[in-house]
Amino acid sequence: MREALRLIVIGGGTAGMAAAARARRLSPQSAITVVERNPQASLGVCGLPYLVAGRVPSVGSLIVVSEKELREERRLDLRLCHEAVGIELQNRLVLLRDNRRGRQLELAYDRLVLAPGGRPVRPAVPGVGADNVFSFHDLNDALRLLSWLEGRACRTALVIGGGYLGVEMAECLLHRGLRVALWEKRAALLGLEASLNESLVDHLSRQGVSIRLGSALAGLEGGRTGPVQRAVSQDGEHFEADLFLLATGVEPVSPLLEGCPLRRGSSGALAVDRRAETSRAGVFAAGDCIEVEHRVSGRRTYLPLALPAARMGRVAGENSVGGSARFEGALGTVAVKVFELELARTGLDRHAAEAAGLQAQTLCVKTRTRAGYYPGSGRLTLAVTFERESRRLLGAQAVGHEGAAARVNLVAAAIEGGLTVDGLERLDLAYTPPLAPLWDATVLTGRLSAGSDSGWRN
Repeated sequence: MREALRLIVIGGGTAGMAAAARARRLSPQSAITVVERNPQASLGVCGLPYLVAGRVPSVGSLIVVSEKELREERRLDLRLCHEAVGIELQNRLVLLRDNRRGRQLELAYDRLVLAPGGRPVRPAVPGVGADNVFSFHDLNDALRLLSWLEGRACRTALVIGGGYLGVEMAECLLHRGLRVALWEKRAALLGLEASLNESLVDHLSRQGVSIRLGSALAGLEGGRTGPVQRAVSQDGEHFEADLFLLATGVEPVSPLLEGCPLRRGSSGALAVDRRAETSRAGVFAAGDCIEVEHRVSGRRTYLPLALPAARMGRVAGENSVGGSARFEGALGTVAVKVFELELARTGLDRHAAEAAGLQAQTLCVKTRTRAGYYPGSGRLTLAVTFERESRRLLGAQAVGHEGAAARVNLVAAAIEGGLTVDGLERLDLAYTPPLAPLWDATVLTGRLSAGSDSGWRN
């Protein structure tokens, strides 16, 4: 039987709750405390855009595990509305502020798991502090945005940032009846390959979203007090709106960790080993506050994504109570669905691969999602990146009305299995006209890599 320990988990999000759940399963006798600054823990924050759109009916629908179950069945000492404001590593103490009662207290620990998350990037330009400028990262952000939308006559919104959150929120705001524009400073949305980006931009434009690529925000202008009225790009373009939403990324910044003497990686996030342990023995970390190893490049990188957070949380939780789990890294596999169009990616694209010192090549295949004659068959574009000499798979991107996420998941599995790009042609995949074409896009990519086929199939 494992030793009974005092474990404190800071953060009740994806990583923190995964750590607490794993620790409790392996160490029933340990005292486990979860500290969360918000009124809820175990919340599905990836569903917040759909709460704004009205597709998720209530905040309660997003709660993964109820407070009652966390307290009674999992026997967690759940400290909601408590904020960790300091850590004394030498004395093994966490300093808390009880925001409900306005008091401070100390908790002693034997093991500590840090999972406070990151924070949204706010561009350092004039006007971002105005009342009608919103970040979108947690429940408080979502509720503030909803309150503004429901309490005012908003007609026009500008989304700044064309990553996954940006395109999701463009759809959600359009769904609420607003006229929506989106600015992205890069040449492509979501960093997509050119042909895939073209498909996405065309699709969003046809839905009514005005897209401006290569438009970096210079500032927000308006009256001396109150809401701002217009955005100005670095090339002098103006756009007037009632609401401005910043979807400019996440950074590994937490007030709790700013003065904490733990080793950092190049991104500024905490450096941890494969056991999720920090530079201080007995202190583990997981989620959006750490760097992870990229499975393709082998480099430490910042990947603030849900699945790596959950996996690293499980590793941190297990090892905090004496386990020997290891996290072998992540590919950064993600997907999003906007206006019934699927987008997905995994691993490295060609530019990222070359930045990592790899000689890379990308092949692009356009095909159908089902048999061409079957009702509902649509277009699917798959781009696969591989190392030229070794033929090792490095990554993939896909865009389509269905099946994009499935193809990218298949390539992610192939990367984990050590397949080469040529090996994709040998995959024996299911075929039936209502579900798939005879020649799957992944198989066609393998055939194309051997030079025996073109990149288009009807």
